[in-house]
Amino acid sequence: MHTLDYNLGLLAPLGIDDAPPRLHLELPPAADEGARQLLQLCKIDKQFVIFHPGSARAEKFWEAARWAEIIERTRRKWGVEVAITGGTGKVEQKNIRAIKRKAGGEIADLSGKTDLLTLAALIKRARLLVTVDSAAMHLAAAQGTPQVALFGPTNPFHWRPRESPALILLGESPVPLSEFSPKRERLPMGQISTDAVFNAMDSLLSAPAAQFS
Repeated sequence: MHTLDYNLGLLAPLGIDDAPPRLHLELPPAADEGARQLLQLCKIDKQFVIFHPGSARAEKFWEAARWAEIIERTRRKWGVEVAITGGTGKVEQKNIRAIKRKAGGEIADLSGKTDLLTLAALIKRARLLVTVDSAAMHLAAAQGTPQVALFGPTNPFHWRPRESPALILLGESPVPLSEFSPKRERLPMGQISTDAVFNAMDSLLSAPAAQFS
């Protein structure tokens, strides 16, 4: 079972059998204002893409050089602003610093500058989220933000976003997954190619964009 279905099933003994499976997150005005202020501080006043490379588990990390390449290719092709989000953990911050060193140009580094709700508000405003299996992925799913999600040591059958426009990459496949299995080997993140990520982004960014506000 998908984790969402499993948790909803736990409600049945309580007599709750009509809980909707669709995620929805109602953000307080303070979160939206915090996101607006951060974007203003970073001088982001047009459509932007969020890259969320981190997780509490380092085994989910994708190589810093590959993140940097994708960021540069994103700028060249679509001319959008880019921002990095993430937590304050030492390992995660070290990874983000490596990405910034390898990527040319200025990157709006918002990692460690948001609480969970402000991060959700930023993701809500973004044109696209590119992330590993993380909390950011679920925040995007709850708000319908298009995303590309990179999986390796965790099985997307159980954890993938099902609501937002989402493309799931796993292993050496050059195209996003279309079939999911409850039994799957753990795969190293290094098997995911930059071309697979870029092509998945292209298919989502080529769709009509939501109005930036």
